[in-house]
Amino acid sequence: MSLTIEQLDGTYLLQTSAVGGPHPSAGYEHLIIPTGARALIENGMSYSKHPNGFIWETQFAIIGADTIEMISTVDPSHADADAFVADEKGNLTKSLVTYRTQLDVREENSALVLSGEIVHAGGVTQVTFTKIS
Repeated sequence: MSLTIEQLDGTYLLQTSAVGGPHPSAGYEHLIIPTGARALIENGMSYSKHPNGFIWETQFAIIGADTIEMISTVDPSHADADAFVADEKGNLTKSLVTYRTQLDVREENSALVLSGEIVHAGGVTQVTFTKIS
């Protein structure tokens, strides 16, 4: 599949599942990506503020015929006082944290699908973006 950045533009439904992580406690959500959330990608960028206060900025870059690099930065500084993210070493923080991965690109039932795994702080989050419009 040969994809352009313009073809990547659209609204996506997110599906996630997480395994592991340093702090499976009430104030920590592994990567804080809620399943069922929607992401709008425009010009290779996505920005969202989740109800829990976490702010996400994500860049997407085409690095191969069927591979996209995704770099996401989450800002937990506006979240509830007891909500944190884990840094690369697994320490809870209110500082910016960046996640990087490569997503495989495929077409499924005429929809563009981006999927991959984010490995971070001892945990793995499987993420799938399915284009819905």
